[in-house]
Amino acid sequence: TGKYPAIMGFDLMDYSPSRVKYGAKTKQINYALDWGEKGGIVTLIWHWNAPKDLVNTKSIPWWKGFYTEGTTFNLDDALNGKDPEGYELILRDIDAIAKKIKLLADQDIPVLWRPLHEANGGWFWWGKDADSCKKLWIAMFDYFKSQGVNNLIWVWTSESEDSSWYPGDEYVDIIGRDLYSKNTSDCVSIYQSEFARYGHKVIALSECGTVGLLSEQWSAGARWAWFMPWYGKADSGSKHATDEWWKDTMKQTYVITRDQVPS
Repeated sequence: TGKYPAIMGFDLMDYSPSRVKYGAKTKQINYALDWGEKGGIVTLIWHWNAPKDLVNTKSIPWWKGFYTEGTTFNLDDALNGKDPEGYELILRDIDAIAKKIKLLADQDIPVLWRPLHEANGGWFWWGKDADSCKKLWIAMFDYFKSQGVNNLIWVWTSESEDSSWYPGDEYVDIIGRDLYSKNTSDCVSIYQSEFARYGHKVIALSECGTVGLLSEQWSAGARWAWFMPWYGKADSGSKHATDEWWKDTMKQTYVITRDQVPS
């Protein structure tokens, strides 16, 4: 298209202490710093490898420790006092991530921060139940605040019509929705549903696989604040976001590119 998108997404996964323990290395913060310094907007997610109790077998190795099947870590016990070590390790992990995010804060780079994503899908260990997930979100929110991490815009991933997982307006700035393999009409219907529940908040297509053209979605009323296509290919083998999809998207007047982001 000849233009960079305004937003780039990065993953703090390999800063998880239980991955570092096994030799994981990453330069995601370096890339985020470079992107921010060039005028782009940074969004971060964290595929948080469980703090301990990784299954770590041949079929489910340590690097799958962010999945529910990849760990026996009991979040409830860690949060309700039954597993003090587990709670201390949660804080250890959050502190490790706070130190990385502060590198961006030190350069005055704001972050669209989307932790504990897709929680009520159940496929990640933080999605065991709504109560423990909300407690974990608030614990992270409070810890970052106590450490002076003040460059975060908090993005909650709404994954279904069940609002019981929502941490609360005081802990969430933006509502994100992740969509895969959805046509234009489905995307519009889901946007309208999100707006009906969270219309007092900004609403974004925080992660998407193969979806309808953004131009068609916009024309039909799905006015997402931003979109974030996942890299790679769908199960069919085709790109999630094809060259044609990108060209259609980037030529729309309401889609800003990196060179148009205000300083």
